[in-house]
Amino acid sequence: MMFSHTRYILPFLSITLAAPFLLASESTEPVPATTTAAVVEDSPKAALKAYNAAMRAGDVAAMVSLQYATDDDERRVARSCAQSDLEVGRLIKTSREKFGDDAAKKVSETINDEGDDDIDAAGETVNGTHGGVTFVGSDDPTPLIRVDGAWKVDIAAMLKQFDGTADALSDEVIRRGSAAKVTTQELVAGQFASADALVDALKTRLKDNQ
Repeated sequence: MMFSHTRYILPFLSITLAAPFLLASESTEPVPATTTAAVVEDSPKAALKAYNAAMRAGDVAAMVSLQYATDDDERRVARSCAQSDLEVGRLIKTSREKFGDDAAKKVSETINDEGDDDIDAAGETVNGTHGGVTFVGSDDPTPLIRVDGAWKVDIAAMLKQFDGTADALSDEVIRRGSAAKVTTQELVAGQFASADALVDALKTRLKDNQ
């Protein structure tokens, strides 16, 4: 699921979604309207699950729409998060296909991707039009805001938590996505003899990308 700077102090951010849980997929099928509309209105957690569903469907546009951005800087962050999470989802999916569920879980944990099971285990708060989902092991909640009846990830609030510029956050997120993309390519090419070798390579790449 999405990049969470609070968990990334590398390994890396949240809502980032996928898991042994509902992994992202490379499919380009559109996300049903009930996934990104009705469900999103229920709660902050439901919005994060809708983002995960969009990620599994490879629907970057839907992923961006589930983030609330009010200016060009925030929109750039939203697009970066969506593209990065898409690459992460592909890596987890390919890891599962190659080495099984346990490998997919290890990869997810290494790159700090939060799946639907992680969302279920997280804490949730709602204060008027503002809400948050705090994942196990995270210091700060993933901030959400209710806009026109729908919960969305609050990019402005995320930037405040990050305590840096939009460019810096976008760059950090892009590096995460790039690490996932290259590792997926290596995995498909048969460069890893085991799940442990895959995870070790991913850890090294994430560290080098800091």
